[in-house]
Amino acid sequence: MVRRQLRTISGWILVVFGIPIAISPIPIGLLMILAGLALLARDSKRVQEWLRRRRYCNRGFDTKVRSVRPSAPQFVRHVIDITDPDYSLGE
Repeated sequence: MVRRQLRTISGWILVVFGIPIAISPIPIGLLMILAGLALLARDSKRVQEWLRRRRYCNRGFDTKVRSVRPSAPQFVRHVIDITDPDYSLGE
């Protein structure tokens, strides 16, 4: 429970602080936003669904995400899998 809360808080901090930093000449903010969304997507069905819709609507982005999967750490591969537009929730 504590780990989940820490992941959620850390995820939101990375997203919130990454947004203004994203417009800087060195776009480190984009990495912060992506890391924050990865942390949030592990526990939040709403964030998972939002990312799934973004990947479905932007197939170029989806292709790039899929290309990163083989070399990504396990927790990132898990987030990529659960936000896959073709992923079935068993519904």
